[in-house]
Amino acid sequence: MAKAEGSGTTVEDVKLHIAALQGNCSVVSNFIGNNINRAITDKQETILHIATLARQDKFVEKLVSRLKREDLELVNVMGSNPLCYAAISGSVKIAKHMVQAGSHRLVNPESGVKPLLVAASVEHGEMVRYLFDKTDLQKWNKVEQAELFTACIYMGLYVKGFQVPCKRTSNQSQALELLGKLFSCALSSDEENPLIRTEEVENLLYEAAEVGNVDFLIKLIQHNPQLVWANEMTGSIFHIAVKNRHENIFSLLFQLGAIKDIIAKIVTSGENNLLHIAAKLAPQDKLNTVRPTALKMQRELLWFKEVEKIVPNSYREMKNSDGFTPRALFVDSHKYLREEGERWMKETARASMFVTALVAIILFIASFSIPGGFDNSSGKPVLLKQNLFTVFSISDAVGLVSSSVSMLMFLSILTSPYVEEDFLVSLPFKLMIGLTSLFISITAVMVAFSATLNLYHHGIAFVSVILVFVPILYFSLIYSLLVELFQSLCGSRFLFKPRNRLFN
Repeated sequence: MAKAEGSGTTVEDVKLHIAALQGNCSVVSNFIGNNINRAITDKQETILHIATLARQDKFVEKLVSRLKREDLELVNVMGSNPLCYAAISGSVKIAKHMVQAGSHRLVNPESGVKPLLVAASVEHGEMVRYLFDKTDLQKWNKVEQAELFTACIYMGLYVKGFQVPCKRTSNQSQALELLGKLFSCALSSDEENPLIRTEEVENLLYEAAEVGNVDFLIKLIQHNPQLVWANEMTGSIFHIAVKNRHENIFSLLFQLGAIKDIIAKIVTSGENNLLHIAAKLAPQDKLNTVRPTALKMQRELLWFKEVEKIVPNSYREMKNSDGFTPRALFVDSHKYLREEGERWMKETARASMFVTALVAIILFIASFSIPGGFDNSSGKPVLLKQNLFTVFSISDAVGLVSSSVSMLMFLSILTSPYVEEDFLVSLPFKLMIGLTSLFISITAVMVAFSATLNLYHHGIAFVSVILVFVPILYFSLIYSLLVELFQSLCGSRFLFKPRNRLFN
């Protein structure tokens, strides 16, 4: 393992450092000529180190083409070669240039820092996948292998088509032992090599269930189906999935036939059955996957209702050690969320109702102030036979009806009792209808305006169309709430639909 030579303290070094950061080939060529592998920092980093860290792809490609293989292996004071810096940067493109031009020792240095381990530690999954096949893990010592394993656990990425869970383990020797077992099971086609159920494997299983790593769970269960069962304290992996709201894992339960009914009867510590677990508030990171507070409450109700379908009827009234039935526990743990959902829903309804009322007033006045006025003798509109007048009349009528529907929906929201079940369908549906009607009424106002403008000023149809659709387009872009409501109401039917096959 050779280190780059140089002081890294001269004015020239500073200029080279800046040039490397900027990818300035001309400055570098003027200063260093053929001495391209000199160190330019106090940490003995070369120009290649710095340019790689700055992700100067084209600059690095030119440097690599001029370097010898041994130059690519030069390390800094910490023992990191340029490929380690590529691993930090996450640029697979740069890494490929180096690997193709370098020797086997670049990816597998005999000493110093391992590029693959660096990529895993900074959580660059694509870089890990690229370097993994090119790394000789058999030559790594136990500590390095354990560090890689725990880093991959923390990341939750695929290694050789095998996914590991995303949580660190504190015992490196156990991690190393598991690494060998898991790799042998995942990569071997030997059916006589089942995964032995140990306490460590069970802990790993629960960690995977906790973070929602369904592919890893499927891999383990395929090697040892007994892992679907529970221990006395935490319940099964499906109890963990319900607690952490991982529907992709929970849906696997429906592929187990009658085993599902047995697992649904398991009571964990604190005398909590599966419905009690569903009644508790979801982790904050899962709640944050849905933005509007009212829709967070709806998602929680969806989980409670789904779990309620599979537990025995008697479990719905079972009390835990704190004296709560599942329903009472749900109400108690979601009290603040329900209040926040009610506040958000009312504020949204009030603001939208104000806009709807303005639109309705405009359309109502427009219906009696028609363009062109009325004929004094017949009392009919002067422009009655004009096609644009028909467009005006229809859009005015549609807008007035839709704004009336919108106001009724918002009024219904404001007068709702706001019990928990209202958040499941009633309130989101009313809000979606109200906002949709409001959008239609605003569109109708703009169409009526365009028609009137063209009745008075012929030949500006193109301009009026632009004037109409600019506010409509802007409204549709900023009102993503409509999309979220639609997804929550219509997409909820697919939420617990199995998306992964447990057994092929």
